[in-house]
Amino acid sequence: MELFLEAGRRDDAARVLLLRVDAELSPQTRLILLGRAVDVAPKESAVGIEARRRRALLIVELAKSGAIAAALRHDVRAAGEELLSLGDAAAAAVAFGLADDEDGRARALVAAGAVDELEELLGKDADAARRSLDRQGDEARVLSLVASGERREALRLAEALAGNEPVDSDAADRARALAARRLLGPTVRVTVGEAPARKLVLGDSVRVGRNEGEILIAHAAVSRVHLTLFRRDGVAFVKDSGSRNGTTLRGARLGVELAIHERIDLMLGGEVPLTVSSSPRGDAPTIILEIAGEVYEAPLGPFRVGIGDWALEVDSDRWLVLKRGETPAYFGEVALGAATELLAGDGVAEHRGEKPSLRVDRA
Repeated sequence: MELFLEAGRRDDAARVLLLRVDAELSPQTRLILLGRAVDVAPKESAVGIEARRRRALLIVELAKSGAIAAALRHDVRAAGEELLSLGDAAAAAVAFGLADDEDGRARALVAAGAVDELEELLGKDADAARRSLDRQGDEARVLSLVASGERREALRLAEALAGNEPVDSDAADRARALAARRLLGPTVRVTVGEAPARKLVLGDSVRVGRNEGEILIAHAAVSRVHLTLFRRDGVAFVKDSGSRNGTTLRGARLGVELAIHERIDLMLGGEVPLTVSSSPRGDAPTIILEIAGEVYEAPLGPFRVGIGDWALEVDSDRWLVLKRGETPAYFGEVALGAATELLAGDGVAEHRGEKPSLRVDRA
């Protein structure tokens, strides 16, 4: 072969390489030899065309079988273009299909006159386009739902999109980011105006216990569920929940439910002090609990924010919900409805585009 090259007989050198290809069993070596033959032979000579065709066909076969890693998508696409230029449109269509190049495959099918396959491909393209538009519309709806405060529906739709086939990593990331901001009650941190942040425990009742309850105290003297606070007929009460070590008031065991009208100093299990008091906030004052170095506010019902008729509640799925009547509420420029599911870090303003008057976050 080298002698042919030195003599300028490139066609003959390429023929020698093609003979070596015929005798070679290794697909990798055959691909290398065909590549050399393509480089050696004049491009438009008969042997050059044969070398180009055989190399392209070998790449397609290797891509179909997965025999070598060298048959990468761009190599297969290039093989398709080579075969199309050489007039082998049917083989080119196969190559473009393996490379996921639908435009190239359509060109090859047109050249091959494969009407049925072309119609099938165009039908698939139309379906894919419709699916893409539907997905884009759904993604825009997720953003709109988040902005308008319908976070529960936004999360449901985002998770549904993330579960679609084929898997969309961007949709999955958006669903995870939205789920990570979900603010689960009943304990949340609330800031109203310029006042210090407050730790709220929402719900119609509050349980204090070691393993169960809204306020957990990791102390051996405290029972699994030790104490319960609740409201009846507008009056707040505290009662022992049948604890093992009992609850005492000034040394006397608390045997009945006790109305909370003023500060009460209790002892849980004889070792853990709990102070319960009532803050003067309207007809249903909020209960203040001081225990284990923490201060909690328990409205024992909806928390009246103090801004018009705004109120915070926790629903049955533990979503934190801002409810309002006549008093408007805004996320930036977006007016909120009568019930808005809040996320960690949300700020709600009284007037459009103004600084938030209410902020919520994890406790």
